[in-house]
Amino acid sequence: MGDETFHIAEAKGAKDGRPAALEEYLPKGQTFANWRKLVSVRRFPEIASPKDYVEKMVAEYRRQYPAMKFEAGKGPGGLYYMDCIMYPLDREATRSADQFAEWNYFVARPAAAGIIVYQYAERFAEDFEAADVKALRTRMLPILRKSVFVSGAGK
Repeated sequence: MGDETFHIAEAKGAKDGRPAALEEYLPKGQTFANWRKLVSVRRFPEIASPKDYVEKMVAEYRRQYPAMKFEAGKGPGGLYYMDCIMYPLDREATRSADQFAEWNYFVARPAAAGIIVYQYAERFAEDFEAADVKALRTRMLPILRKSVFVSGAGK
């Protein structure tokens, strides 16, 4: 992403010579216990429409986070996107060590079989209430909307 390289951290669901259903990538030095940035690739061979997938994401997001703002829409080439903030839904019951906020950008596109959904996320674990998500969006959306996501080792 820009000058930053993400390395495969986990792949799940590979079978019969097909690629993994889920690949998650982290920058060097980050783990699932301490990540700040994450890129994922999800393959859904059974879903035919990126639009339907994003519309379902929007409906679920509205249900879980009714007061939160988000953006979703159509991009070029049959792409559909959504960006939003996510956090633990039961913040009072969640241990303070587990509290975080994430800014997520998802883009779904048609694939040879079904759809592929790419995700870029930045997580704020300490002092997440002071995170400047507006500045992050302003900086990252132009980059992400022009990016070509490629899965594979070292990407």
